[in-house]
Amino acid sequence: MDFIEWKKESLNFFYLDESTINPSFFCLRLNGDNPGWKVAGRANFNILPARMLGVDYCDYLQFCKEKLGARIFGKDCEVPYVLFRDNQATRDFVKYLNEVVAGSCDDWTLMGF
Repeated sequence: MDFIEWKKESLNFFYLDESTINPSFFCLRLNGDNPGWKVAGRANFNILPARMLGVDYCDYLQFCKEKLGARIFGKDCEVPYVLFRDNQATRDFVKYLNEVVAGSCDDWTLMGF
């Protein structure tokens, strides 16, 4: 395995973190320690997983609720958000999401490698 393949496998773009709003749930966070992530303007990263999976945000919310046991919050907010339960299905989803993100970048030199 060469360096690029190793680095690609070892990156975790997303991870679960305890929610500050409701400690019995977890939120999906973007790992800001990874090179290549740039924040421009007022970015809302809640919709990023849906975009990376190629689905609209409503379908993503429904999937999280029905398949992962997540709860949707922010009824009166501009963009609702998901809080997850820490279960195997959610951990598998985060792992899959990281694989999708890692596979979506053809030129790893753009990511700082």
